[in-house]
Formats: sequence, C-alpha cells, structure tokens
Amino acid sequence: MDSRSQQRQIVVVAEGQPSGPVTDTEVQRLSSVPAFAPLLHGSVSLSDDRPPQLDARHVLALCTRYQDHLHQSAEAVAFDQNALCVRIKEVSHVAIIVLVSYMSGSSTGQKYRVLVVLVNPLVSAYF
Repeated sequence: MDSRSQQRQIVVVAEGQPSGPVTDTEVQRLSSVPAFAPLLHGSVSLSDDRPPQLDARHVLALCTRYQDHLHQSAEAVAFDQNALCVRIKEVSHVAIIVLVSYMSGSSTGQKYRVLVVLVNPLVSAYF
C-alpha cells in the first residue's frame, strides 16, 4: 500500500459499548421527559400531516395569566405617573413663586436664598 491509501482508511480506536440498561440517573430522567409538539405547525415538520391539537383550557389559562400580568403592570405605571404628576405640580408651583419674586424687583437677597433652599431639594430629586 502506498501512503495515500493508508490515509483514506478509517481507524477504529475503541469499540462502542453494547446498548444495555442505562445506569446514569441524568440519562434516565431525560428519557422520562415526554415529547411535545410546538404551538405553530409550520415551525417543525411532523411525520403526519394533521396539525397538533391545543387544549383550550391551557390556552385560556395562559391568556388569563398574561392579562393579569398586563393589568398589574398598568397599575404600577399609573401609580408612578400619578406620583410624577404630583411632584411636577409641586416644582411648578415653587418655580412660579421664584419667578414672581424675581420679577417683583425685590432687591433683598435673603428672600431669594429662602426660595432657593425650597427649590433645591425638589429639583435635585429629579436630576
């Protein structure tokens, strides 16, 4: 034989083990998992041509759970929006007071210092 024919031969290093009882617990648990079909028929080619049947109770339970999740999320957003609106009104009110005081032509610096002390915590909460 020349070197080319030796390169094309398949060399068996170790023989495979005969299929017998499986002793690995992970493999046993994996084999006990039931097979399932996807929700969309076109996503996997099935051997038979009939579409998989969905259990209406399970689909309804899934939709109800999703509806509850959306409802809870909407309530949380509404609460946060309400709190934000209250804080915006507070900041707006104090800003108007500062603007009116500034426009009145008052030259006392003490009045502005008091207003800045009032506005600073409100503004720093947002920035």
